[in-house]
Amino acid sequence: MSGSIAAMLAVVAATSSGPRVHVEVDRGPKAVVLVPRQSTLREVRGLQRVDPHEGVCTSPCDAVVDAGDAFVAGDGVLPSTPFGLPPAGEVTVRVRAGRRGAFLGGWVVLGVGGPSMIGGAVAMTLADDDPGRLRTGAVVAGAGAALVLTGAILIATGRTRVRVE
Repeated sequence: MSGSIAAMLAVVAATSSGPRVHVEVDRGPKAVVLVPRQSTLREVRGLQRVDPHEGVCTSPCDAVVDAGDAFVAGDGVLPSTPFGLPPAGEVTVRVRAGRRGAFLGGWVVLGVGGPSMIGGAVAMTLADDDPGRLRTGAVVAGAGAALVLTGAILIATGRTRVRVE
């Protein structure tokens, strides 16, 4: 950790009156950053990126932070949804870091599978008792359904989950 970040964290810890937060990463990179909600997220080609210098705590940490809304982010980690911190006490934030690639890949696969499934169903409807067209439509619809399921699984497992204890 560079000297300027350590100095900033020391100043934040000395001037804060909120809870003492310990961040533990259950899955993913061991370095995630706890960021106050009022920090700005920059949109870069549709992806949310956070400047690590805006964070108040890099895991693992035991720092006193201001209470309020926060989120976790990191290098290659999909930012979490905002969550609340209590006004005082000891708090453990458990993080299951999501992967940006899996999350975005899930949306791509879902975007291909949905139209394929619909197109196959339309082809089956318009087959006019032609067994070849009916079979082709069924194969395309089945492949589309498999892609939709795969995309949904990638989206669900690619999200960052946070549990505040």
